[in-house]
Amino acid sequence: MEVLRPEVLGDALRIAGRISGHPRLLRRNGLFYFDVPEKTVEWLAVRGRSDDIHDAFLRATIWSAMEAGGELTVHGRVSTRLLANLERYQEIVCRWWPTYRPVRLRADEEVGDEAAAAAVAGDPGRTGSAVLAYSGGLDSTESLVAHTEGWRGRNTLKIDACVFVHGFDIPLHDDAFQGAYRRARAITDHYSTGLVAVRSNLKYVLPLWETTYSAALAAVLSLFERRFGVGVLTAANGYDNMLWVESDNGSTPWSDPLFSSGTFGVVPDLAVSRVEKVARLAGHAVVWQNVRVCWQGDDLSTNCGRCEKCVRQMLCMRACGVEDFSAFRAPLTPSAVLAVKPSMPVVLWGWQRYYEHALRRGLGDDGVFVAMRQVLDNAVDHRQTGGSALGSLRTLWRRRLRRLVGLRSRRPPLPQPTK
Repeated sequence: MEVLRPEVLGDALRIAGRISGHPRLLRRNGLFYFDVPEKTVEWLAVRGRSDDIHDAFLRATIWSAMEAGGELTVHGRVSTRLLANLERYQEIVCRWWPTYRPVRLRADEEVGDEAAAAAVAGDPGRTGSAVLAYSGGLDSTESLVAHTEGWRGRNTLKIDACVFVHGFDIPLHDDAFQGAYRRARAITDHYSTGLVAVRSNLKYVLPLWETTYSAALAAVLSLFERRFGVGVLTAANGYDNMLWVESDNGSTPWSDPLFSSGTFGVVPDLAVSRVEKVARLAGHAVVWQNVRVCWQGDDLSTNCGRCEKCVRQMLCMRACGVEDFSAFRAPLTPSAVLAVKPSMPVVLWGWQRYYEHALRRGLGDDGVFVAMRQVLDNAVDHRQTGGSALGSLRTLWRRRLRRLVGLRSRRPPLPQPTK
């Protein structure tokens, strides 16, 4: 992996590398880049100087190397701590996903912790504060608000900036990013946090995105380590949802910290459920007016209101008492719920939890939750599960549902919301 000299492109600075030697998939070889605002140059670990740290390039290419097997050599300066952490990282994730293999890691120059710290300590802009990977979705928004409001207790971090990457959730060819950026900025501005737009094609040279995205985000955040000492990754699943391996989700609270080096820590935020996140944000109107969760609609700057993700999000909001669906283009109706077919075990897990929460709040007779119950029953009953994780999920669903319905029948009815 060759590190290229940074190049000015208009009002952006391009930080790029060139991958070669992938023996099986030619599309993994070639140029990958990060276009960052030129005004952030003083924050960057890579500026074309002799004291540059090229750790971001190792984070960015580790998964492609594990897919190819053999060896990964970064022709640049990489910290010894990161090399050691990624050796352990490989041993963990290659057991979770055996199609990948650990590879030998090399760099032209290894930089020890003291030398790496000295390289960034002298920068006047270094604050040691945190930078957050941000998409305008529920997970990253809850992280932003939680740290801004001090909800994390002694684990609260000072987040001075958020980074939104064009080319990750929204394809590079899609100009919907501009609208999505405006929505995201409405939230970050409200909480007095800057929003930095980065453009990158890294997704297009990586293996399965669901597994590799946390490495890509860690790479982008670490580009700014001359200012920030910590990069925060949000969690899509709670600690109680252990179906993440079944879903190929490569971001976990156990593996993500191994993207850290001696000068830049990668911190996975508190992994709480989506129900908890929605409930905590219930009184934050700016969130519900601008949150963006959709990835299947024809306009990714907004929420279509009809795809599975949109319907699931609105059901979770209704279950938690949030009725502001102004960020969605279509309303939540029983017919909209019946039109979707959740199938993946990790998605069904979420649907079940939202339905259970609705029952606890006495909403089981609400039309959308009646439809939700029907969708869940159909999804669980019509899959050939055998001994799979979904089979266990079906058993758990029926057991929990019997218990919840039993509890509901023994309690006085709760007031029903206005429909």
